[in-house]
Amino acid sequence: KAYQEDFDDKDDDKDDENRLLPLMNVGEDVNPAEIKPNQHFTEPPPRYSEASLVKKMEELGIGRPSTYASIISVLQDRQYVTLQNRKFIPEDRGVIVTIFLNNYFKNYVEYSFTADLENKLDEISAGKMKWKDLLNYFWDNFSINLKDVEPLTKLEVSSKLDEELGKHFFKSEEDRVCPDCKGGRLGVKLGKFGAFIACSNYPECKYTKQFSTEETENMDDLGDDNKKDVSKTFGNGISLKKGPYGYYVEKEVDGKLKRTGLTRKMVPEEITEDMATKLIELPKDLGFDEDGVMISAGIGRFGPFLKKKSTFKSLPATDNILEITLERAKAILKDVKPKAEPIVIGKHKKKDITLNEGRYGPYLKHGKVMASLPKNFKTENRNPTLQEAIEILEKKGK
Repeated sequence: KAYQEDFDDKDDDKDDENRLLPLMNVGEDVNPAEIKPNQHFTEPPPRYSEASLVKKMEELGIGRPSTYASIISVLQDRQYVTLQNRKFIPEDRGVIVTIFLNNYFKNYVEYSFTADLENKLDEISAGKMKWKDLLNYFWDNFSINLKDVEPLTKLEVSSKLDEELGKHFFKSEEDRVCPDCKGGRLGVKLGKFGAFIACSNYPECKYTKQFSTEETENMDDLGDDNKKDVSKTFGNGISLKKGPYGYYVEKEVDGKLKRTGLTRKMVPEEITEDMATKLIELPKDLGFDEDGVMISAGIGRFGPFLKKKSTFKSLPATDNILEITLERAKAILKDVKPKAEPIVIGKHKKKDITLNEGRYGPYLKHGKVMASLPKNFKTENRNPTLQEAIEILEKKGK
């Protein structure tokens, strides 16, 4: 196995120094030069960092460069993982969701499914495939999967979670013995606020415990940067708190609580009283442009933004929402095309029906009901009449 013919055949018989193996004869004993009794242990693969996770997604064909940041953001915002020492550590919620999907929606969390879907979306973008065909293909199969999962009871799901999670929280059956009643068996249960560990003798025994593993129990030893909660209150009545979707500042204004979320670039530990004050003032008006239109700045669901009438523009990553000036805002909005104002078609049931311009084209809106405008109106270069609009919206409502 060690002999490589393509190397040794080229060597001269007398040139033994360049050979991979010395001259050997059949049946010759081979004596070991040295024996090193070193013991090696198999190490688990390292946790993903942001860079290594993106690299892995690229290898699997999952996502695109424009979506990597939002994927990583969702993982943290929904508390599926936490970032510790620049490594992603799975949270209880992430583990539970993963186990549930792997058991009941396995086809849809396979790497191949996601990668194939990305390719199909590229085909739609290139005009090679119709988006409705893809949706129909997806729904025909997914609806069957839903019907299979729908009859499952809470007990069945809890049992599956207990079966999968047990090996992570209990090293042996002895570890499952309830420490309170000594007779019950500890297992994973589902409650209003998620999964937890409880005794099988409930309600006689009310022992419960939140999920914890060796990694989560030792989090406080990793330094202040890794602690889950850095909530605090400033002297001006503003509080920094952590909610389900991340950190935010809060203050009571005129008897009501006003809240502003932190941006992804902001580090909770570094929020000062001055920064908290500027955050709670958002959204705020920056001033008027040359046409007398007010420009305002704020933080929304997708991050910091600038607003001019009904036109929104995300703030570039290089700009600070707390320090943005009117002149800088004007420069950013200079080449942004204003969003078309809604056209009122008429009233129906005391509410306006409007024609709006959306991301995917024109659409009608009546209260909470919205419907895309059929292509024939664009072909005929006209807006629908009130009666036509009512019929389109009623069809959508059905």
